[in-house]
Parts: sequence; C-alpha cells; structure tokens
Amino acid sequence: MEKKNLFILISFVLSVCLFTVIIILYLIDQMNIPGFPGSLIPMEYVNFFIHVLPGTIFTDLLLLYFFPIVVFAIYILIAPILVQILYKIYDFTFIFRNRPQYGIIQGGTKIKATSIIYRAVLVSLFAFGTTTLMVQLGVGDIFRATAGPGAPAPLISAENIFFGTFFFTPISLLLFVPIWLLEDCGLVGYRSFKDQRKIPVIQGLFKWYMNVIEVYTGLSTIYGYFILIINTFGYFVVSSSFTDPAILTPIILLILPLIITGLFAIPLYFYEKNLGKIKKRIQLRLFKYNIPIIDVPAYEQMMNRENKE
Repeated sequence: MEKKNLFILISFVLSVCLFTVIIILYLIDQMNIPGFPGSLIPMEYVNFFIHVLPGTIFTDLLLLYFFPIVVFAIYILIAPILVQILYKIYDFTFIFRNRPQYGIIQGGTKIKATSIIYRAVLVSLFAFGTTTLMVQLGVGDIFRATAGPGAPAPLISAENIFFGTFFFTPISLLLFVPIWLLEDCGLVGYRSFKDQRKIPVIQGLFKWYMNVIEVYTGLSTIYGYFILIINTFGYFVVSSSFTDPAILTPIILLILPLIITGLFAIPLYFYEKNLGKIKKRIQLRLFKYNIPIIDVPAYEQMMNRENKE
C-alpha cells in the first residue's frame, strides 16, 4: 500500500474508532453497571451530537461522511469549468498590472505522503480555527445541544469547538477542493520584466488562493490552541481535577485535526486514484483558451536529475 493511502486509511479508522468509543461509553452509562462511574459521556453526544443537524449521532454521521462524497463528486464533474472560473478571477487581478502569460506544466500524478497529510490536516485546522473564532464571538451554541445545569464556561466552549469542528470540516471542502484541482492541473502564470532589474516570476495559480487560506488557518489555529490550553486546561488546573471525565473532550481536541480527516478519507482516496483522468479533462478545457503545455528548462533538468537519483 502506498504511504499516502496508508495515512488516508489510518485517518478513516481513527474517526470511526472515535465515534465507536462515544457510542460505547453512552451504552455503558445506560446499562448502569455497578462499579462503573456514572455520566461517562453526556447524553447529548448521542441524542443530538451536532445540534444544528437533525436527528441523533447516527443521522449526523451519515451526513458528515456523505457530504464530502457529494462535494468531491460535484466538483470533479464540473472541474474544467471550475478551474476556468478560478483562472479568470486570477487573471482579472492583473487588470492594472503586467498581465502574465499562462501555461501548463505537465507533471505526473504522484504525491508524497507528507503532501497529502498537509492537505488533509490543513482542512481540519481551517475548520478548527473557524469554529474557535465563532465560539469566541458568541455564536458557538448552535453546535451544542445544551449546556446543562451549572456547566463551567471553559467546558461549554471546548464542547462547542469540538462539535463545530466536525460540522465545518466537510463544509471546508467547498473551499479547498477547487484549489486542489487548480494545483493538480498544473496551470501556472509567468511574468518577465524586460529591461527591469527584476527576477522573472513563475507560480502556480493555486498559490494566490492558498496563501490567503494558509495565513488565516495558521493564525486562527494558534489562537484556537492558545484558548484551549489557557482557558480549558487552566480550568482543570485551578477549579477541577484531571480525573474528571469531562477532560476527555479537550484532550481529543488537541489531536482532533488528525482524526477528523477521516470524514473525507473515502472521496480523497478516489480523487487520487482518478487524478489522471481529471487532469486531462481540465487541460482540454484550458487548451481552448490557447494555454499551451510548457517546459521550464531548469524545472525539467531538476526533474530528470531527481529521477536518476
């Protein structure tokens, strides 16, 4: 098995294990087994899970796993048109500047395991950071069914982030998948500056979009973990105990971005398997705009040297 597929498989298994543990703890609570502590997990974790979604955890799971499949399927279907739109938006930003020339670098379809991990985890961190900001703005209660009597504010905040991250991860794919398509099709823009003391620029069009997302994700993630460590774990240090079962949620939050990628592991696997066909469809569309396949000499030399090594 390829390393990239191994990560996809592990993330899927971990996400299933997390939900299985939640359900098992709920069942143990319901059986009232002598010797077991009560309230291992709040009932709303199973009866509602994500409050804004209809039904119990079982219907929520169907939506959480099925929605990414729908997103990938629709975007792959309209991939040529989608990339064309992103290309037009990018080109429009140069209306008052030296407009670049465009070309397609005909790369392969292989991707390193670290790259696929980065892609997947970035989606989860984007969802985590966005949810944290929403919770801090006071709108996080839409994710959690009830606060319960006397529930401490740090725990309410942590659980809101927990549920909200699950909710936003599939939705975040609406933003990320088009950028992946733009990157994988090999579309680049290159600008030269004749008679100027300026280095020619060649860059994948996707970077223009991805740079904004990466900066936002980085800042919001740092803020999110800062809030989690200071507020939530600070509460257990000062006012509670680390043996309190409620600490389970903030602990899971620390590694949740790695686990939650399992929600879109299945469509991501099939995306990677069919990337060659997807690229051909996109490139055929770009050829209609007289965007040629180009060879960047230095790039080709580096690729040949890497292949020999």
